[in-house]
Amino acid sequence: MSGKLKDRITNKNAAKWMALKAWKDAGEPVFSGPVLVDARFYFPDQRKRDRENAGAGGIKAAIDYLVDCGCLIGDSAEVFDMQVFMLHDCDNPRLELHVREDDR
Repeated sequence: MSGKLKDRITNKNAAKWMALKAWKDAGEPVFSGPVLVDARFYFPDQRKRDRENAGAGGIKAAIDYLVDCGCLIGDSAEVFDMQVFMLHDCDNPRLELHVREDDR
């Protein structure tokens, strides 16, 4: 197995674990309709990054897991809309997902 593939699998598993922990910490909410998601990446440095590539790894795995555990009804365009923010926090790099009902 190549190093890149091993790292990708590890990162996806970490994203799923973080999504489960955050969901449980929030009281296991279930959204029965369309949702809006603000994904906030906090990186340890100010290096330029590609927004789509950042979203393809951690966000996708976390959202997929929230669908699998029943928090979200799906991740198709009809039930899911997302904004991605690229931020800087050298002391605490992280991914935050802020999920709320879409009442538009």
